[in-house]
Amino acid sequence: VGTVVWVSRHATPGSRVFDLVIPTLQPARPRVARSRLFRGGAAEPPVLAVASDMLRTLVRGGAATVGIGGTALAAYAYGDPGFGRQVSFWRVTGPAVLSYAACSAKHKKSDADTKARAFAALHDHYSKVSLDLILELRGLYIKFGQAAASSP
Repeated sequence: VGTVVWVSRHATPGSRVFDLVIPTLQPARPRVARSRLFRGGAAEPPVLAVASDMLRTLVRGGAATVGIGGTALAAYAYGDPGFGRQVSFWRVTGPAVLSYAACSAKHKKSDADTKARAFAALHDHYSKVSLDLILELRGLYIKFGQAAASSP
């Protein structure tokens, strides 16, 4: 036979905390019932309990939003060829832009020769990737490639 201890909502330091002891048929194990002061019987302050509940809700909601949004985006990309082309473009161009920005930031205080070698390596890598992308997408992307190639 076990017991369940009810913790008063109005328990204050120095007051009598245990208001009611109820016998049960469950095996005896020390357990304090949930209260407003300590959730789950653990010595967890109420602020942490509320924060963990909020975090759990936020994670679940975020996962659901990402799942639904990703499914909708995939369906839209599959149905609209123009959107699929834009996704293909940014899938290649996004990492290239970030690589050039990172290289520029990294070599901001470097001498001109070191900076030129770093950018030449990026040019060699992304020129092949960009040409393949432009030839795959065709149309206006070819004109953008020609404009980019002719600019200094």
